[in-house]
Amino acid sequence: MINRQKERTCYDCKHVIVITEKDEYDLGGDEDADYECINSKVDYGFLARSDFNYEDMAKTCKYFDPAEYEYRCPICMEQFIFSQPAWDHWIEKYDNNEPVCSKECKDKFYAKNKN
Repeated sequence: MINRQKERTCYDCKHVIVITEKDEYDLGGDEDADYECINSKVDYGFLARSDFNYEDMAKTCKYFDPAEYEYRCPICMEQFIFSQPAWDHWIEKYDNNEPVCSKECKDKFYAKNKN
């Protein structure tokens, strides 16, 4: 599962790796996972001043580069690539947000599930 991020966070940067012992984890979640910035241009002092807060650091980091995620649209079943936080096409499904490939698929989902 991919957690929707409404603001820039390190969780969605190409320079952050996830170190976890779990086989499955929620991207952007912090349970049972450690995150580490591997960009050698990012100064350790910047990380320390930010108290290694991966939700706040990306807001001012000049090396932030959004990661791209490949995902299968749950509506049309087509593969697509998206990055966060810029992706606008999300649906709320079973108390979770899930990305869809286009505005058309988003509209199709909500037209079908008006309840």
